[in-house]
Amino acid sequence: MTPMSRLPARAAAPHVLAYLVALVACPATVLAQATPAVSSIVSFSGSSAANTPVFDDDGILYGVNSVGGIVTSGLIYKLAIDPPAITTQYQIQNTQGFAPVGGLLYASDKMLYGTTSIGSLTTANSSGTVFRVAPDGTGYTVLHDFAAVSTLNIVSDPINTDGARPETELLEGSDGFLYGVTPVGGANGTGVVFKIAKDGTGFAVLHVFDAVIPADADNNGIQDLPTKNTEGMGSVAPLLLYTDGYLYGVAGEGGANG
Repeated sequence: MTPMSRLPARAAAPHVLAYLVALVACPATVLAQATPAVSSIVSFSGSSAANTPVFDDDGILYGVNSVGGIVTSGLIYKLAIDPPAITTQYQIQNTQGFAPVGGLLYASDKMLYGTTSIGSLTTANSSGTVFRVAPDGTGYTVLHDFAAVSTLNIVSDPINTDGARPETELLEGSDGFLYGVTPVGGANGTGVVFKIAKDGTGFAVLHVFDAVIPADADNNGIQDLPTKNTEGMGSVAPLLLYTDGYLYGVAGEGGANG
């Protein structure tokens, strides 16, 4: 099972006050229901939709697709539901970031925020970005470039100063900051939890997941599997802000049982 963790997200408490790890042991209750009707609204062509779109205040959907090419490395689209109509609002340039795997956040300022899992293709060892764009496609801005990879940990995951390869949607906290998580990077290469203001200032690493525990029972110089640490690592699911003011999330790897 994957570790489930929580972090405080209070504006008055910039430091991490607590970090708890618990094993989830409660199976979800499955409710009997009739088979729902499913219909396609639009079909994408030449792009990969790997995340959930978001609604704006008018019921319009916005999403991001990952597209590889010489010039563009992803696109932001707008989708009206009734009648169905899809338009490309912005094409992310290779110099601005690459592979926007995580979805978008429609924030309280009516702007769209997201991440790319790789930074500019013109930068060696780039680690991803946080970006902002208006729903009409104007004003695309890279708010944060994650630091370049400096080395690798014992399982060959990248190490840097502030996290790498973000693959999840951002979350807006009650303090107005954006919160996110990276699956790798940070001082141990196991990921971080971070926050950033909507104007790109105030970036801070709130938590660094702990290091991989070395294990080589065969003495063959190869790390044993599954990979273990005490807190978990490889978080590729978005954070959740609960009414108690804490951030909750899951790690897809690591923990005491790997």
